[in-house]
Amino acid sequence: MPIRDEAVSSRAAAPNKEFLPLWGRWLQPQAGDGRGANSFPNTSADGVTPTAHTASMTTKRRRPEQTARARKLRRNMTFPEVLLWMEIKNKKLGVKFRRQVPIGPYVADFACFEKRLIVELDGSQHVGSPYDQRRDRWLSERGYQVARISNSIVYEDVEDAVAMIRKHL
Repeated sequence: MPIRDEAVSSRAAAPNKEFLPLWGRWLQPQAGDGRGANSFPNTSADGVTPTAHTASMTTKRRRPEQTARARKLRRNMTFPEVLLWMEIKNKKLGVKFRRQVPIGPYVADFACFEKRLIVELDGSQHVGSPYDQRRDRWLSERGYQVARISNSIVYEDVEDAVAMIRKHL
C-alpha cells in the first residue's frame, strides 16, 4: 500500500480555509455593487430614499426562456449568419456587433448598440411578412434602425452585405 502524505490528502479533501472568506465575500452580492437583489438599498447614505434617477438605473431582467432561445440560436447559426459574422465581429467595421441578442420580445440576428442598428438576415419566406413589419415598427419605436439583408446577397458576395451595413453606420 502506498504511503500518502497526510497534508496533501487533507488539502485535496477540503479547500484552503484562508481563501474561503475572500471567495465567499466575492460571491455574495453587496449593497450597491450591481449584483443581486440588494443592489440598491432602501435608503441612501444620507437616509433619504433613492431618487427617480437611481431607480431608473435598474435594468429589467430578461425572461430565462428568452435568454435560452438566444443561446440556442447562437449555437445553431445558419450558414449566411456565420459568413456575415466572420466579417463584422471583433470591431472589424469600427463598432461592436453582438449576435442573436434578445431585445424586448424579439431576438435580433446582429445588433450594434453603439449605433442602435439591428441587422437581420432574411430568407425568401420573410418577404412582406406582417410579423417582420410589426417587429420593425416595435424596434424603430425604441430608437433602433433595422437593416434587412437577404440571405442570397450574403451567399453571392458577403462584401456586398458588409457594404450595405456600412451605409447604415
